[in-house]
Amino acid sequence: RGDCEAGWGVAAMRNREPTAATYSIRALLVRVLGLKVVVTLALWAVPLLLAPGVLLRALGFPDVGELDVMLRLLGVAYAALAVVYQRAREQLAAADTKKGLKSRPENYPMAVMEMAVVSNGGACAVLFWLGVVRGRWRTWGLPARLFMNASLGFTGFFALAFGLALWARRAIPSDTIGRIKLKLAQKVWPVLQFIPGE
Repeated sequence: RGDCEAGWGVAAMRNREPTAATYSIRALLVRVLGLKVVVTLALWAVPLLLAPGVLLRALGFPDVGELDVMLRLLGVAYAALAVVYQRAREQLAAADTKKGLKSRPENYPMAVMEMAVVSNGGACAVLFWLGVVRGRWRTWGLPARLFMNASLGFTGFFALAFGLALWARRAIPSDTIGRIKLKLAQKVWPVLQFIPGE
């Protein structure tokens, strides 16, 4: 009938295997999701859940007093996000094998990636405004400043990575603009090859 299903940045006719470009971009996104899980747990969820107030103050963070309950709740939220990212990673990894799922739109965690763009992009904007523009943590201790700067860098990186993934995912190479988008994405994604695989 000539109707197509959009693959991972590739328009695949029914019963046609995804292309090598499809697998390459998906495989890199699996790595990014894996890194996101590790960073979310190690940098945000576990410290906010378990680090005692005295340790946070020793590292140079300001005393939050009884508001520490908000930090613990934020740690729970980050842990929940890590679970969602890991499930999306498993789903995408299954679709990344030719013996696994077919290249169909419903096999891709689009909602998770959209959430990741909003979450990381929003956090990066807030951190940039308060930290870089307003100098909110300029007087904090060195470990605390390093932590906040690392958070700024990671959220910016993930916002760009997931944004690029969404951009490539929506490309349909059957038209000229779609082919250009896919080629540009393929040029940028290899930068992420340093991220360890499974």
